[in-house]
Amino acid sequence: MISDDKWYDWGYEWHATMVGGERGDRSRLRENSPLRRVAEIRVPVLLGHGEDDQRVHVRQSRRMADALRAAGKQVEYLEFPDEVHGFLLEANRIRWYERFADFFEKNLVTRPVPAAD
Repeated sequence: MISDDKWYDWGYEWHATMVGGERGDRSRLRENSPLRRVAEIRVPVLLGHGEDDQRVHVRQSRRMADALRAAGKQVEYLEFPDEVHGFLLEANRIRWYERFADFFEKNLVTRPVPAAD
């Protein structure tokens, strides 16, 4: 079984600083939850989630997509069967990155190229 536990060991300090501690910091986690702050989102959102993710359950992305839709936000949501935390299966990586590129193409503002001097 593939695990990202080694990443989590060195990433914990970043996680605790940027997101909040896992225990004893429930009020901060609740306050900063994207699900509770849907009304503040002003840009299109692309969500993708593996159905077999054991680190972050797929229901979290489903709830977020539902909340965005209910708030009238622009959201695209993809689920990946037989996928875990990250895109380990080649077919899923291809599908995700193709959709990711399409999403950027559709939603990023084209910036004019400065004229040459």
